[in-house]
Amino acid sequence: MKKPPGISVIPVITGSTACGKTDTAFALAVRTKGAIINADSQSVYKYFSIGTSKAPGFMRKKIKHYLVDFRDPEKQFSAGDFVILAGRAAEKIKRFGKLPIICGGTGLYISALQGGISPIASSAKIRAEVAGMTPAEQLKELKKIDPAMYASIDKKNPRRVSRALEIHRVTGLPPGEALAKNFIPGMDLKVFFLSMPREELYRRIDERVDRMIAQGLVNEVKRILKRGVRENAPPFSAIGYKEILEHIRGEITLAEAAEKIKFRTHHLSRKQEIWWRKKGAVTISVSGKKAAEAAAEIEKILYNESAITASGY
Repeated sequence: MKKPPGISVIPVITGSTACGKTDTAFALAVRTKGAIINADSQSVYKYFSIGTSKAPGFMRKKIKHYLVDFRDPEKQFSAGDFVILAGRAAEKIKRFGKLPIICGGTGLYISALQGGISPIASSAKIRAEVAGMTPAEQLKELKKIDPAMYASIDKKNPRRVSRALEIHRVTGLPPGEALAKNFIPGMDLKVFFLSMPREELYRRIDERVDRMIAQGLVNEVKRILKRGVRENAPPFSAIGYKEILEHIRGEITLAEAAEKIKFRTHHLSRKQEIWWRKKGAVTISVSGKKAAEAAAEIEKILYNESAITASGY
C-alpha cells in the first residue's frame, strides 16, 4: 500500500483571545507528533505568565514549545526577531521529523512569517534625529537618496517616511536596496482561525479575566516590579498588565481594572477577527467543540491538501 503523504504546509492556529488556541494547537501536536512555535507577542517574555495565559507546564513537558518564556522583559521583541527565530525553530523541528505548528494571536508576526520581511535593526538615536526634521525636510532627503522609493511611498504616512530615512542611516544604503538585500522570504503557511459566536466569546473572555485576577495577576505584577523591571518595559503595554499597573499606582480600583481589561479585550477580539477575515484564513468553528475535535478537523484539511499537492492536482 502506498504510504499517504505527510503534511507539507505549516499550520497556524490563531483566533481571538480566549477562543482555545493553546488547547487546539496542543491537541494537533499530539495527533501529528508535532512541536509548537509561539506566535504571541507577550508570551515570549519571562515572568509574565498569568496575564499572557502561556501554555501550562504539563503541555510544555509533553510537547516541545519554542519562543515561550525566554526574552528579557526590558528588551523589545519585533516581528523581524520573530521571523528569524521562528524560521530557525521550524527547521529544527523538521530535522527531528516533526511537524512545526504555529500558535498565537499576533497577526503581525504571522503575516510577516508568511509574506517575508526585511528585519533591519532600528536605532533610537537615529530615529530621534529624523523626528527632529520637518516632513518637508524628510521627503526632500528621501527623494535625494532613493528616488524610486520617494515616488512610490505614501507621503502622507510620516512613520513610513521616517523609517525609510532611518534604514538609510543605519545601513548606508538607499532604503529600497537595503530592504531588498536583507529580505527573508516567507514560509508556506496554512492559517486556521478559530471562531465562535461573539456572545460566547465575550463570556469566555470575561471568565478568563476573572480567573486571571483570582490566580494572582496583581501579585504577579508586584513580583515583576520587585525584580527591577520598569513600568515602561514592552510587556507592560499589553492589555491586562497596563490596567493592573494603574490599579497598583492607586489610579483605579481592582474592579475597574478588570472591567477595563474585559472591554479592551472585547475590542481586540473584533480587530483580530476582521484582520484574518481579510487575510483569507480558513475559519474553524469551535463553538461547542472540544479541542481534540477542532484539531481533528484541521488535521483532515492539512492531509487532504497535502495529498492533492503531492498528486499534482
